[in-house]
Amino acid sequence: MRFALIDEAFSFYNQYARQAGFSARLNNSKKNKITNEVVWKQFVCFKEGYTDEIRSSKKLIHDQPIRERARGGVRTGCKSKLTIGKEQTGSNWIISIFIENHNHQLSTPSKVHLLRSHRSVSAAKKTLTQQFAEANVPTYQQMRLLEIEYGGAEHVGCTERDIRNFEKEQRDEQKGFDAETLIEFFESEKEKNSDFFFSYETDSEGRFCRCFWADHDGCMVYDIISFQSSSISKPRVLSHNQKMDYISCSCMKFEFEGIPCRHMLAFFRINQVFKLPEKYILKRWTRDAKVGGHLLGQKNVDDNPEKCLMSRHSKLSYKAAMVIDNASLTDEGTDHADDLPPKLTLI
Repeated sequence: MRFALIDEAFSFYNQYARQAGFSARLNNSKKNKITNEVVWKQFVCFKEGYTDEIRSSKKLIHDQPIRERARGGVRTGCKSKLTIGKEQTGSNWIISIFIENHNHQLSTPSKVHLLRSHRSVSAAKKTLTQQFAEANVPTYQQMRLLEIEYGGAEHVGCTERDIRNFEKEQRDEQKGFDAETLIEFFESEKEKNSDFFFSYETDSEGRFCRCFWADHDGCMVYDIISFQSSSISKPRVLSHNQKMDYISCSCMKFEFEGIPCRHMLAFFRINQVFKLPEKYILKRWTRDAKVGGHLLGQKNVDDNPEKCLMSRHSKLSYKAAMVIDNASLTDEGTDHADDLPPKLTLI
């Protein structure tokens, strides 16, 4: 099998990894010493190598280990890999080594979409999420809409966390420029309408603190006044059932959210109780939260025609979503996808 580009070879291996139930990643490469051109590339299973070796190699300049979050071991020294090399007489890439066997358990079809190499926010999804954000659609609702459009969370190609990370990157790019952008917008509105009013304040370091703006209608209808509001805190009632040794608060925070409120904690502090009783620590907040849960990936599939239909639909939805994402990026791709053989729609 031949590939024109390294990216095509990795895409092929990654698709194979998705069907097999593991995640792929780039590994080593070799360059031509004369032309400095890559002539050899290797793709491996994400569990290749060992975590201890990776952590020990991460050192700072002053030879101190990098502080990072403690995680469980992920890599198991898996030997599964795909190696490609460049042809000596051409520009294509050919497969030289392929090892299929793994030394670990593979993921189930319902969970494989959560692995790293199978999660990415494509350019089409980035544009779509930006449009959702302009319409003030929350991120969790954006994910629900994508799940409906693509036929399930396993076909979206990314998770809600991936979308939130993309939104954070967008906000980070605007840091230091968002205040200037707002002032430029106010100035442009002032040029359009001389009755438009705006004012802003900065601190001692020149950083944007606060602003006020009013359009023509607002200036005519409303007067700007200053006022001081007073707030009255609502009293809370704490009940202690001595027979059952149980306390409850009228704010109902523990009943609704499963978290003891500050009034309950104050009661414990007054009564010299410095360790929270286990009855007020719900299982959902412990390490055993998932123990005994039902795994959807272990559900047996019977001969129900409706389940068989959904299984076939899920298998095709992922491939169709990839075609749509890639084709919608350019006019040529859209025209090419639109000109697919009519028999595909008449099956």
